[in-house]
Amino acid sequence: MGVTSYHRKLATLAVRDVKHLCRLLGTTLSELNSICEGLDNTPDRYYRRGCVEKKGKRRPTATPIGRFRFIVGRLASLLQRLEHPKVMHGGLRGRSTRTYAQPHVGRPAILKSDLESFFPNVRPGKVYNAFIELRCSPDVARFLTRLTTLEGGLPQGSPTSTVVGNIVTHSLARRLDRLAKSFNGTAGTYVDDIVVSGPAFVENLAPTVKRIIEQEGFRQNTNKTKVFYGNEEQVVTGVRVNSCLDAPSAKVRETRDLIDSLDAEMEKHRNGDSTQVLSIRGKIAYIGTLNRGAAESLSKRLRRALR
Repeated sequence: MGVTSYHRKLATLAVRDVKHLCRLLGTTLSELNSICEGLDNTPDRYYRRGCVEKKGKRRPTATPIGRFRFIVGRLASLLQRLEHPKVMHGGLRGRSTRTYAQPHVGRPAILKSDLESFFPNVRPGKVYNAFIELRCSPDVARFLTRLTTLEGGLPQGSPTSTVVGNIVTHSLARRLDRLAKSFNGTAGTYVDDIVVSGPAFVENLAPTVKRIIEQEGFRQNTNKTKVFYGNEEQVVTGVRVNSCLDAPSAKVRETRDLIDSLDAEMEKHRNGDSTQVLSIRGKIAYIGTLNRGAAESLSKRLRRALR
């Protein structure tokens, strides 16, 4: 497969033969059969287990290793070539939190929600059906489902999980897009994160959004469903969108407090934790992508603390 064809977008997957799938993934039918049998019986041979903490919650991870990592990496690259709805932004080349936030700048109201426990709740049957809809043969769809699911869901840590998560939410994204356009609004998804923005009456659409989510076989996280109006701070995946793309005040405040804490620590011990300093610099760099003035002010504050 040449470089040009490798990067060409695909309207559908249309892999009808398992041997063709093996060529695409750089493996053999014998190895593929062996791996899939092992995934059923001894999955820990193919994944390194771990745990990450995010927003105070610990989440289990399963990261592919060895030859299996190579194969699912090839698969992830193949799936990235699929054409995804324009309203989808998470984990896709050329799209980001910025492209996700941009369409919602200056909107009178923003309805934010997300899908509850998304990755663990994407069942193998849903993944299989998605590959069938992409015109794969049943045999190919079964192999692809086995390569991309673990213990009844999508493993957090696999390079395929985000793009497969996008694939199984294509219909959801399109329906939200049609709903938003029907009232001159805008919809977007970032994997399991959902935003619908538009006129102030967007709040009235919350029951419809919930119904669409449930009809598509997902659960809405009602605790994270809320409407934000223009007279309050509106933040979409870490980007403030009230009048332009900007750094959220909470992120700036958090970074300033971390610098002040470091400054107090330096006063006591005359040295700082290098890991902590690197973390602060990373936060300042992110803020700088959205608000250069705020980042420069924080950088000066950090330099004073490190003197």
